Amino acid sequence: MITVADRHETLATAIAASYMNIPLIHTQGGELTGSIDESVRHAITKLSHIHFPATKMAKKNDWGSIQDLYRRFLPLIVYEQHPGVAIRKELLKMRGAIRTARVRSPGAQGNASIQDTLDKLLQDAVPKQDLTRPIKI
Repeated sequence: MITVADRHETLATAIAASYMNIPLIHTQGGELTGSIDESVRHAITKLSHIHFPATKMAKKNDWGSIQDLYRRFLPLIVYEQHPGVAIRKELLKMRGAIRTARVRSPGAQGNASIQDTLDKLLQDAVPKQDLTRPIKI
């Protein structure tokens, strides 16, 4: 049986497979989220037979690097999740994925404040990188 990630529904799969003596493959495990997933992750790891972590850091159990990466990008992730699409479109424009960040009516348009905030968050997360290229972490 294959189970994906470290969420509560995955724990149910892992427990069921264990009670039925079915070998369990755990994919995409090991990333930290700062929630209950941490306890769930450890339980699923103990119940699984084969592991396919999502990143090299997770494979090495390099929790310090994973936490540093999470803390580095969290402010950007939180800001990008604000209601509306203006922030997301501005970020996509900065990455070279779209030509304009214009939002159709009745949506709110982006402004200089959004650009300034994104510039600061990106400078903190990925300093001195060309955002139109794949980001090196």
